[in-house]
Amino acid sequence: MTSPNQSPQDEFKTMSNITADEVIEQHGFLLDGDLLLKFAELKNFDAARAIFNAWDEQTVFEMENYLSTVFEDLHPLDYTQDQYTALRFLDHLISTGDNDIIPSQSISPKR
Repeated sequence: MTSPNQSPQDEFKTMSNITADEVIEQHGFLLDGDLLLKFAELKNFDAARAIFNAWDEQTVFEMENYLSTVFEDLHPLDYTQDQYTALRFLDHLISTGDNDIIPSQSISPKR
């Protein structure tokens, strides 16, 4: 979780160099959204961001709707800290418009 003095750039700093092949070997075939979240969960934010940057506006919109549903029904005990961080990273990408799509307002819960 971001501390008051920690920027998203610091929190979402890549700490892993796991590849897509390694993730797929461990977890089986994953759709792009699932692969992005798995990369973020495993702290390879650069690879996750690369997936996000390849998305078109429709895909970003669909993921924004997915996140809205997840955060609406969020039960902290249903997610590990790494899974929650991955969801927050995706929310950060969407809300900041990291791939040049017009950003929307952050939908993550205020904690």
